[in-house]
Amino acid sequence: MKKQILNSVIGIITIVCVLTACKKDKDPITPASESCVLKYIKDNDTGDSTAIIYDNQNRVIKLQIFDSKGVEIRYQTYTYGTNDITFNQFNKLTNEASNTIIYHLNSIRLVEYISIYRDYNGGVNKYYDTIAFTYNPAGYKTQRIYTFTSIESGNVNSTSDTTWYTYSGGNLISEKLINSYGETIITTNSYYSTLIDKQNILSNPLLIPGIFGKGNLNLIASANNDSNPDVQLYNYEMNDNGYIKRFTGTYPTDSGTESFDNGLFYKCQ
Repeated sequence: MKKQILNSVIGIITIVCVLTACKKDKDPITPASESCVLKYIKDNDTGDSTAIIYDNQNRVIKLQIFDSKGVEIRYQTYTYGTNDITFNQFNKLTNEASNTIIYHLNSIRLVEYISIYRDYNGGVNKYYDTIAFTYNPAGYKTQRIYTFTSIESGNVNSTSDTTWYTYSGGNLISEKLINSYGETIITTNSYYSTLIDKQNILSNPLLIPGIFGKGNLNLIASANNDSNPDVQLYNYEMNDNGYIKRFTGTYPTDSGTESFDNGLFYKCQ
């Protein structure tokens, strides 16, 4: 997707693709009760879109990503096992499948670690990513350890970085990252005191509330780290039931500041 939404907030290797309506002729569906589920989000800048499909247990099982002309360009699937969730993506333009990502769950159905494997040159070069999480007794994520291992022509190399998370008032207020080079980067977040994050969707790469522990109580307003003087800023428009209907903001890039503008739509049951 065009934007890395909340990339400093969640510190996860992937983030939600820009999700939007797959049919341009439908009007937005406004939530009328607490049983509403997110069905799509529209990128108002590009017109790209992704429809979210659920099973009869209200679990996300597929994302269909469309371009601005309504042509499906890729899809992503979720397969639920006893102790894991397998995530796959298929690019319909190139007719290629992406690497399989497996989310391994602990005894209380939180993500304990993520594993990714890929190989090239007939298996001569192999690459492993493992991302492990620790939670406190209250259910908040407190630590992430990212380990990358490569095996190239028999030579093994491994690096890792660690992130610690600090909460206050039910919100993630700071992240301390020590990367594989020994550098320390601290990210500080601020929140809107009057805006409640009812679904914790935007800071969740799987679109499954609670899968990475408790989410933030309030919606994030800004994020900045000490390695970059620029600040990420976030703004919201809410519907009558307190759900996000529009999500906009700015974020720094190497070439300057860019913006994003997404509309969120729901279906109520």
